[in-house]
Amino acid sequence: MTSGDTCQDLVESVTAYLEGVMTEAERRVFEAHIEACPPCEVYLEQIRVTISEAGGLAREGVPTDLCNDLVAAFREWHRGKLSA
Repeated sequence: MTSGDTCQDLVESVTAYLEGVMTEAERRVFEAHIEACPPCEVYLEQIRVTISEAGGLAREGVPTDLCNDLVAAFREWHRGKLSA
């Protein structure tokens, strides 16, 4: 993130923030945006809760066909994002 970034930029970089792979400067900009933007603060908390809750799911509980369909759907979506 840079100082002119928007809420959309924050959404796209939240994973990097949570994984701790942002530079110090990027992290400061991200955190400043969170402090100044209540909707983004809520979004960040929702992502944290989702990760926490999903972390408790057993992979064995997801049928293989469903897992494969989800991976294929994500890859198709991701290809569309890259070509846009």
